[in-house]
Formats: sequence, structure tokens, C-alpha cells
Amino acid sequence: TNFLRDTVFAALLRLLCRLRPVWRLRRSVLVLGFDAVQEVHSRRFDFEVPYEERVRILRWQGFILALQDTPEYHDMHDGISRLWQPWDTGHIQEIARATTEAILTTTRTEELDFIQDLVKPVLMAIVEKHYGVKIHEGQVQPFFEGNLAGSSFMFRGGRITAGQTETATDAVEAVWPVLDAAMVAAREDPDPTTVLGRYYSGGVPDPTFSEAKMRSALMTMIGGYLPTSTNASGRVMDVLLARKDAMRFMQDAVTAKQDGILLAGIQEALRLNYIIPRLWRRAASDTYIGAGTTKHRTIRKDTNLLVSLQAGMTDGRRIKHPRRFDPNRSTTVRMVYGHEFHYCIGASIANAVLIEIFKGVLERQPVHARWCG
Repeated sequence: TNFLRDTVFAALLRLLCRLRPVWRLRRSVLVLGFDAVQEVHSRRFDFEVPYEERVRILRWQGFILALQDTPEYHDMHDGISRLWQPWDTGHIQEIARATTEAILTTTRTEELDFIQDLVKPVLMAIVEKHYGVKIHEGQVQPFFEGNLAGSSFMFRGGRITAGQTETATDAVEAVWPVLDAAMVAAREDPDPTTVLGRYYSGGVPDPTFSEAKMRSALMTMIGGYLPTSTNASGRVMDVLLARKDAMRFMQDAVTAKQDGILLAGIQEALRLNYIIPRLWRRAASDTYIGAGTTKHRTIRKDTNLLVSLQAGMTDGRRIKHPRRFDPNRSTTVRMVYGHEFHYCIGASIANAVLIEIFKGVLERQPVHARWCG
């Protein structure tokens, strides 16, 4: 299944994009070209996110990436933004660095499973030490897998089957109780060095951001960053192991202690091997694609649009040598955190985590198959 999704389907999208930037299918529209992808993502009132039913199934009301541009969205966005302080990125980077080093200095690299033995512990350490969600040993794997399954279900799009519903419901049953228990513990004994502790440290929660909203925000912050950072780490490693030029560039950046250059390499790797083949949008009314051009493509109300940032970032019409690893290319061609509306609210956190994981890894020159994501 992963091979079909990550290799065959991605290759098909690239091929179709070379032939035509927008395809009209039987019941939906396939949006692949760089300009068309950016247009759909920027016209948020014309092209809505269609995840309402999936939110309901996961009991994730208030999930910011599934909200339209409404007062509810801005209320949640502002509330989440207030929960992050200026020093948070540095705190997260310290946790990621310390956890990475502790693992890599005590484990032989040839015995290390990159995702399970390194990425997962780093991300879970941040969940506990930064967000304030303590997870007992027996809950770690179900919680980790539940977040991954919930994210996969949320953004899958298309028709929802009974099997998908059952799998998603079972998955999040391992997540919500852990978050609820963490909120109870933080309310009784708040640790102001954590996100939850800050929320409760005043004794009474912020009346403008209820506990129900906080619960959803906590799920958003963890359920958003944990699956995507896991996926991104594996995909960057895949590029490093497959491309000597990418490996050499990033190892040189680490040797030179240039985090910004390392990050450029990481994001270029993700442009080439993006984490999500496609996202979904829905036409809010009769409209078109092709703003600012002489060629408009009519889109009828309620039409589903399958939009591929992955294909857009390798569109040869706008990107020179799109399949080449070129970390020096303009950052404007990379949409690894989305484009305009619903741009990843945790981008700085994801960057910090990826930098620290790959700094630790690249100092040790990974060459073993088990490092592959």
C-alpha cells in the first residue's frame, strides 16, 4: 500500500502534471500544476476544506486545519498562538537535541530503527516535556500509532467507508484519554514550563479559551506535529540514502555548524519526497480555476478538488530541473508547509525538531538499511 501511494501514485501525478496542470475527472477535479495549486490554496472562500464528517467521527471539533475562514477558526488560531511563547522553539530544540544525543550515544547505529528507536522517542519526549502530556510506558505505542492513524484518516478525503471509520475510531481511543488525563493532572499541579501548565497556572483557565477548546488545541498541536514530523523524517532519510549529493550537502552543513543551510537541504528533500501526495478541497459555489489568465476552467459548486502540493512542487513549467536536488533554489517553489491559508501553524517547531534529529544522525554518517524511513 505504501509503495503504491508513495511511489506509483506520486509518479502518476508527476506524469499527469507534465501533460496538463488541471484534469477534470468524472466527479472531481485533479489540480497538479504549480500555479493552479497555489491558486486553490489561496482562494479559501471559493475552495473550502471538506473534512467536517471526518472531524465528527474523530470527535475533534475545533481542529484548526479542518475549519473554514470563520470567527471560530480565528478564535482557535489566536488561542493556539497564545499558548506558544517566544522561547518555545528553543525549548523544543533543547529537548530534541538532548534526546537525540542520549539515544545515539548509547545505541549502535547498525542496530537502530530510525523511526521507532530515534524519531518516535524524540517526538514523544517533546509531547511530555514541552506540552506536559505524560504517557505511561504501555500507552506510548498505541498513542503514537493512534495519532498517525487519526491524521491519515483526516486527510484521506473521498468516500468514508465503514472500515475506515472503525479503524480511525479505534485509533483515537488511544489518544483522547491520555490527553484528558494530562489536563486533569495539570489542573491539579500545573508545571509552568509546559504548555498545559501555563494554561492552568493562573488557577482558573482563560475564560476566552475554554477547556474544551484547549483540549482540541492540544490534540491539534500534538496530532498535527507528531504524524507529520514522523513522516517527514522518514522521507528526508529516504532522499539522503538514495542521493549522494543530498547526503554530502547536508553532512557538510552539519560539519560547518550551519543550521540554516541544513534546513534548506531538509526542505529541498521534502520538496522532492513530500509527505502528502494530495489534499482535498471543495468548491463553495460555481467558480473557476485560472485567475489572472485567459484560460478559465469552470468548477461547479460542491465539486471535490484533489490538490497535489507534491506535483506542484515538481512542475517543470515553473521549476527548473524539478527532479534535481538543489537546496540553493528559491524558497518560493517549496510549499512543504502548505500555501497561504492553513499554512502550518507549527512550522517553526517542525523545523527545530528536524534540524536536531538530522544533526545527530549526519554526524554519524548513516549507511545502514535500517535507517531507511
